[in-house]
Amino acid sequence: MIIQSLSRTSPAVYALIILLVLNLGVMAWFGYHWHQRYQDRYLDRAEQSLIDGNKAEAIRAFSAHMRDYPDDDSTAVRLEDLQQQYRRRYLDEAEAHLQTDDKVAAIKEYRSHIEDYPDDYEVRLKLARLYEELNINDASESMYRNIIEELSGSGNRVEAIARQRLLRHINEWANEIKIRADRLFEKGQFEAAAEEYTRVINLRSRNPALDAGDAVRGRAVAALNDVIAKRAFSLWRSGNEDALDDLTSGYDSEVFPETTVPADVMRQRTVMLSNYFWDYADRLFEREDWHHAAGMYKIAREMRNSIDTEGADPNTPTLLFNYAVSEHRAGNPRKALEAVQRLQRDYAYHEKAAVSRLSRELEDELGVNSEE
Repeated sequence: MIIQSLSRTSPAVYALIILLVLNLGVMAWFGYHWHQRYQDRYLDRAEQSLIDGNKAEAIRAFSAHMRDYPDDDSTAVRLEDLQQQYRRRYLDEAEAHLQTDDKVAAIKEYRSHIEDYPDDYEVRLKLARLYEELNINDASESMYRNIIEELSGSGNRVEAIARQRLLRHINEWANEIKIRADRLFEKGQFEAAAEEYTRVINLRSRNPALDAGDAVRGRAVAALNDVIAKRAFSLWRSGNEDALDDLTSGYDSEVFPETTVPADVMRQRTVMLSNYFWDYADRLFEREDWHHAAGMYKIAREMRNSIDTEGADPNTPTLLFNYAVSEHRAGNPRKALEAVQRLQRDYAYHEKAAVSRLSRELEDELGVNSEE
């Protein structure tokens, strides 16, 4: 039936059918090539970006292609390789600069890398270390603290390394400033020394060792207390008489956030401060500046009396004896005798011969005797 129908079809109809088939073929051909161009649009963009040397744009184009065609294994391999190359570009440059000891240029490359890969904590550790080596101390401390904060509780070994390095960095940084402050102190430049000691206090109050166990924290607190005492003494020597009235620090709230400064800490600071007055008095004593030496011994003695440590401190008899000698040579035999009598009463075996001899001299001078 169909064959008979076709046999009766005119040539014009045949031609129309052929044209229709050809048209469909052409449309299929164009459709196929359009689909290919659509499928390859990101790949073409990536290839052109690589020709232009723009790896970042090539990575974006390959990534867009993979979102549409996740099973394209060959493109996935190319993308991974390109990402590794792109990731290494700043690191390779940084390492090349380090080979020539150009740390400043290396820092620039590392920073550019971190802008793209902020979670690369290994590189951030390297950057913090370079800051240290160039004495860019604030940047180094900030870098270490950010790493610790971001990785806190994660168990990542980088956090532990950052904590150790921060502890060492703070200590070394504070010690450098303290050495400078001590030099100013020895030169008698007390106002400048006090400013430097304040910087040391600021650093030591941020020492992560203060958050450690009892033994480590105890040493860190003692180091902090010593600088607080020395700053107070420096301020006093520079004319600030009120400096001795308060041995607290503006950073105490950071060190002891849940309480006021503990009594044992204040006691330690007071003893340390009295020791600086004692040392100063000994220098005056050696110069035979008896009047001023006696005054310094008196201040040191009163400080120790205020915290009731004299009975337990084996060095106190030496302080009292030197004070007595200073008062005697300064022309104050009555004060000297009072100190000697306390020595004989409370420290009977301390330099007994020297104390007895001084006592006799004072009694003769005052016209009194031990039986009165």
